[in-house]
Formats: sequence, C-alpha cells, structure tokens
Amino acid sequence: HYVGCQFDYSADYIETMGRYKWGHVLKGRGRNAVGRAQEIIVDTKSQLASTNSCFGGQYYGDEVDENDYPGVFLTVPILGPGRGTSRISVVRVGESPREWKTRLLINSGVIGRLQPESLEVLHVMARQTAGPPKVVGAGAR
Repeated sequence: HYVGCQFDYSADYIETMGRYKWGHVLKGRGRNAVGRAQEIIVDTKSQLASTNSCFGGQYYGDEVDENDYPGVFLTVPILGPGRGTSRISVVRVGESPREWKTRLLINSGVIGRLQPESLEVLHVMARQTAGPPKVVGAGAR
C-alpha cells in the first residue's frame, strides 16, 4: 500500500537543518482503521488501558522506554491532523534532544518499533538533501 509513496520533504525533515522534527511522515494512499477525522473513538475502556502519560500530554498504544535502543517508533495519528488516514510516522525518540523524547509521540498511537539494523537507513534518509525519500519495496523478503 505504501510502495511508490514519498515521505514528506522540507527543511523540517533534514537532520542537518535547524528545525529538524525528529520524525518522518509517510501519508500513504487512503484511510486507516481508526475512522474519519471527525469521528470520536468511543471505546473508552480500551482507550484508557492503552493511554500513556508523558510531559505535556499523552500517547496511546505500546509504552515507550526512552532508553530503549535505538528508540525509533512507528506511529499513527490518533488525534489531530492525519487522523483517519493511512499516514504513518517514523519517530526518533531515542536520538532526540532530552526536552523532546516522548513528547514527540503526543496524540499518536505507537504501533511498532524499528530494529537496530534499520537505523543506518533512517540516518541516510534523514541526512540526504536530494529530494523526498520514496518507498520502493515493502513486505517480508
């Protein structure tokens, strides 16, 4: 579903620039299973069970240990912009400045984590300036 899609690209997504966001957004092509952006999630029991607090707010899904190496997480928007779409983000909690860390996950659902072997690819993607990174393959090999 994501093959051929490009990651968002601007100075905010290049690590060597001053406003680096410590994450990379891939919009995909459609909607996700959460629902339309204006719909409210009404499964209060499950939502409360998967809520994790952090400084400045909360995030949902898997609990994150800021010291977990490499500390790169796959997230989907639960509240706010992108909710109800196939947008996913790759968020670099572990390498972010101390004042950011889990705050980067606020209003998102953590659905997975990157393995340490993939960190080199993420670094290349975050530091290149040739244009938007593009998904050229997906799935198990």
